[in-house]
Amino acid sequence: MKLSQTFVGWSALALVGLASCSSAESTVDAGSSTPTLEVPGTASVDQGRSIKIAVKTTGEAGPLKIEPSAGLTAWLHDNELSVTAGYDAPAEGTVTVTTAKGEAKATVKLAVRLLDWKERPIWKDADGPVAREHGSFFVDDDKRLAYMLHGSGYAPYGEPVNDAFVFDIATRKWAPWTPTGDVPEAAGSRRVARAAAGGNVYYAYAGYLKENKDDASLYRVDLGNPQKTFTKLTYANEAPIGRSLHAFAFDPQGSRFAVFGGFSYTASGVQSDTWIGTLAGDTVTWKKLATPTQPSARYGSFTAFDPKTRKFVVWSGAQKGKGSDPVNAAQDAWVLDLSLETPIWSELPLGDSPPPGRRNGCGTFEPESQRLFVFGGTKDAKASEKGLWALDLSAKEPRFSLIERAAQPPLRSSGFGFVDAKTHDVICGFGNDDKLYQDLPVLGYAP
Repeated sequence: MKLSQTFVGWSALALVGLASCSSAESTVDAGSSTPTLEVPGTASVDQGRSIKIAVKTTGEAGPLKIEPSAGLTAWLHDNELSVTAGYDAPAEGTVTVTTAKGEAKATVKLAVRLLDWKERPIWKDADGPVAREHGSFFVDDDKRLAYMLHGSGYAPYGEPVNDAFVFDIATRKWAPWTPTGDVPEAAGSRRVARAAAGGNVYYAYAGYLKENKDDASLYRVDLGNPQKTFTKLTYANEAPIGRSLHAFAFDPQGSRFAVFGGFSYTASGVQSDTWIGTLAGDTVTWKKLATPTQPSARYGSFTAFDPKTRKFVVWSGAQKGKGSDPVNAAQDAWVLDLSLETPIWSELPLGDSPPPGRRNGCGTFEPESQRLFVFGGTKDAKASEKGLWALDLSAKEPRFSLIERAAQPPLRSSGFGFVDAKTHDVICGFGNDDKLYQDLPVLGYAP
């Protein structure tokens, strides 16, 4: 889109992997006064994730000593061993538990699933959609079909592409898709939110139209109803102004939408407003939210809505340009708590080493593992930021982790993607840097 000269970036992903414990083993013969330990002999864990393992003791074991091997961290709480595999953990590891005086020792052998980039589909114009940025995906989890709508192209640059395709995740093949119902006007940066976990109904909101016009429309997308795929919702009252590159979420439990920030041609600039929309049937009633603190005005941020906690997270994004810095990237993260009757913003501490701020990278949230993956994006509107990062929102104190892999695909900005619910792979592509990309890089675990 026309807010930058060069975008570089895209998303990322998350995955699953729970412990699979073998039968328990004891390392010493039990005596009436001799302490014993019992743990499962084997378990499995994914890089970047945690598992819990039961520890049984008899006798006066005292404070237990925990010794994890390289790449693993472990701690004991109420006879339950928590083990986390770092993103640098090797494929095999151990955690050894020893009684206070060393009378008994037990070891769990860990099989660690490695997170890495997989083979990425690449195609030409004759075999799929043309290169673009800021498109929208809606995924039918049961059929493993990803429906792609619009986005903006490069000939001419920034003009929305009026087409639609469906990607078969299993076969890695594209086919044309003909939407029905209240089909939206071609747009870029139309943000998408799922109506309910695991369902095939989505909402699509706002975006930029041709000739630098804003869209303020909200649509319901029903992938299970081919006769009426799209339904345009109506507004009962004053609604947010049209915008693009905004943050958008839907909370199924409260039947409420949340909209924050973005860029508006109508209002000539970067926005800082927050709106809550309550859904009843096909009608939305909007209310502008006023809270004591809130994020600065920004667009192109990285966002996640966690349905388990009902928290809406916004990290970084471009602010109003400052001097010779056209991006002026925000360095902070904020959380909007949608479980509250009146949601409030609070800043999310990220520790000492978060990644550099940026705009328009690919940020993809994998809900099962509660991780936001960040790939690419730009802090200067010229070059892409290096590295793949993951923000673990399941942690008591969420922190970013850098994930370095030799098979990393080309960096870029303005890409977009989705999550494969069967494998929990994060699939994200398109976008550009000094090249235009027609690909869908895949980040995931080996089976």
